[in-house]
Amino acid sequence: MGRRLLMSVGIASLVLSAACSHDVEGLRTPRSPASQTLGIKWHEGTHVVYRWQLDQDYSVFGNQPLKRTISGNIDILVMSVSAEGIAAIQFTLSLDAQYVAAGQSRAFVYNVDVGARGRITSNPDGNFVELVHLHTAMPFLPPAGASIGDRWHETYKIPNPEYGDTRDFSVNGQYVRVEGTGLSRAVVIHAQMFATFDDAAPYEKLYGPPPADVPQHIEDHFKGTESADITYRFDPVRQTLLTSVAKNTYDAVETYTDVSNGQTLAPHDQYVGTETVTIGRS
Repeated sequence: MGRRLLMSVGIASLVLSAACSHDVEGLRTPRSPASQTLGIKWHEGTHVVYRWQLDQDYSVFGNQPLKRTISGNIDILVMSVSAEGIAAIQFTLSLDAQYVAAGQSRAFVYNVDVGARGRITSNPDGNFVELVHLHTAMPFLPPAGASIGDRWHETYKIPNPEYGDTRDFSVNGQYVRVEGTGLSRAVVIHAQMFATFDDAAPYEKLYGPPPADVPQHIEDHFKGTESADITYRFDPVRQTLLTSVAKNTYDAVETYTDVSNGQTLAPHDQYVGTETVTIGRS
């Protein structure tokens, strides 16, 4: 009966609201690769296009196995920049034509606000999108003054308006190394993210009216874990992401309850598997 709305085309993305303990000082072009403050100075009207590929390998996706590869573009457009340096960004995820079924939308648009360290701070359009795709298109930069080899921990309270709560991610990051010299430098960042969630919301809020042959007042429950292991390469001179590779792991179950009597409805949907996302400049 149910379906994961955000996974219906194999797109699972993240909107993050950072609860980070480190202050952000804004962009400083690195003078030394040993110790640097990395950041992004956003400019209104900037437009960058990336290629992305998603490889899905689920032992169960809903109620059956799923193994497939899809690809497309990610268009990132800076709509405006606040006095605090927060950028209002429009993400457009588009699928290559061969992956679009008849009558299916080819492009999906998300509006997010992003700070100088690449953390997505809010999602004005109210969509909750999951971990990998949007966030891997933003560089995940270390705290101010970090040096090569430094590790840090962050906790994120991720706004989840569809379920009316937050999803809390524990994040361990590492400033791994600097590759190249001069204008060809690339900063390599590694991040591991993990969350346990137990969400509930009216079925109609997530998916629209229930089918006619089932109770009309249903509560959706989505419970499980998700994790990601992501490596980013960031250009500190041009202040832009070069590449990212992420492996996301899901283990979750979605069930449905008849609100009138508290009974669990059959069937339930399960999601167990991995998604690998590769992003690079177009």
